[in-house]
Amino acid sequence: MPAVSPSGISNQLWSWRGFDVRYQCVGTENKDGPAVIFVHGLFVNADHWRQNLPAMAEAGMRCYAID
Repeated sequence: MPAVSPSGISNQLWSWRGFDVRYQCVGTENKDGPAVIFVHGLFVNADHWRQNLPAMAEAGMRCYAID
């Protein structure tokens, strides 16, 4: 897995029940902002939200996209 996705957002790994789950997060410095979780549909991945994540983070939200 590359450290950065093709969209330029850093990839992270979360271990859950023995499985590695890739996720991306933007806006984590917005400590008081609401958290938003993006869940994609079939045949896409977290990169699907590449334009939404930065825009919402700029609006003060903490954004997470999971695979």
